[in-house]
Amino acid sequence: MTGTTGNRTLAARARGIAASAPPGPQRIAAACCAVALATTRTLAAARAALTGQYLRPEVRAAALQLLGELTQDAPAQGGATPKEIT
Repeated sequence: MTGTTGNRTLAARARGIAASAPPGPQRIAAACCAVALATTRTLAAARAALTGQYLRPEVRAAALQLLGELTQDAPAQGGATPKEIT
């Protein structure tokens, strides 16, 4: 799972997290993470998208943290290692 396919898979997981999160910064962060992943081809591009957008600092930090967690979880979910995805 590399490139766009990997990002789409991670975006779907982030959307699920956003859907189940209570209203607030964590839901916003998960939604931002999902959009960044769905609209980019690589994890580096998704990170850059999150970093380059005007987001409240706590939302940006939470979104980047979630992106890292999703990336670390990818091998456990049968996906690629972070090196293969980026």
